Amino acid sequence: MKANLASYRLRPNKYVDRELFAELVALLAADSKEGAYVYVSMGGNHLNDHLAMYRRAGLRKLYAFDKDPEVVERQRINAPLKAMTCNVHTSDEIADRLDGILDGFNAQNAIVWLDYTDSNRIGQLKEVETLASRLQAGDVLRVTMNAEFSWVKKQEAHLTKAEKQLPVTERSAIILKRSLKHYWPNEISSVAFSDMPAALTRCIERAVVIGGQMQNPARFPIPLLVTKYRDSTVMVTVTFAIEDGVGRMNVPKSWLFRPKKREDIEEIVIPDLSLRERVALDKVIHRGPAEVERRMGGWIDRDAIRSYKRYHRFYPVFQSVVE
Repeated sequence: MKANLASYRLRPNKYVDRELFAELVALLAADSKEGAYVYVSMGGNHLNDHLAMYRRAGLRKLYAFDKDPEVVERQRINAPLKAMTCNVHTSDEIADRLDGILDGFNAQNAIVWLDYTDSNRIGQLKEVETLASRLQAGDVLRVTMNAEFSWVKKQEAHLTKAEKQLPVTERSAIILKRSLKHYWPNEISSVAFSDMPAALTRCIERAVVIGGQMQNPARFPIPLLVTKYRDSTVMVTVTFAIEDGVGRMNVPKSWLFRPKKREDIEEIVIPDLSLRERVALDKVIHRGPAEVERRMGGWIDRDAIRSYKRYHRFYPVFQSVVE
């Protein structure tokens, strides 16, 4: 068995991100015909997101894949349903396999999560574009990409003498545009470290638009959930509904995490709390941050209190059990 140095189950910010997505899918599934969706993603050894889709959203048509046969063998053991399919292949094959997956599950629409971790962004954006060209109205596409920024600094040696004289934010934009090519929005001419997740979100959106309009000029993506969080590095995730102007997917406007405008990004930063600390917080969390801070003895700051209050429904619980 290969070592897993960063167990998917023990990454709390990603855990919350996945649970938010599962709740979104539950809202979409509740407004559709039974069995309309097949869920497609890599899933990893333990199929945590497939389990969340089954547990939270009730999806029973589940498809997982990985390029590593050993991972797929473990997926088949961990599958929540006998009817689940786990296959060996890479993410760049999903576009060509999608029609077959839909037919195999007798599903009308697909929910696809491409969860990238490495920094081959241009290759990943090409995959997103290709997949978007095969999606149809009513499908959902979720893309996670590495928004780490330090590599940009390392590329400054390739700038011209004149470009090296520009402010650092403009130098960074030049490097990113050359790296991400036509996916980089022309209107972004300056980018700082803190801007990278928003800029990468725009690149993903452009890839989806380019791919979707190959099939139908009226096709466009609607962002349903946009998040960023720090895992081993900064990650950004965008979830789109694919629409063609005929109708929109019914996600209630009252859903707390739906972006209200294009630039909205849900930043997930959850405090590290013991189970007892959570119980103590739950008793007073209905009060204002200042009062909660006072009642908790001042050891937890207001930002952490606000974060816990926003995400406490999705909070992971990892507790040792001793017989």
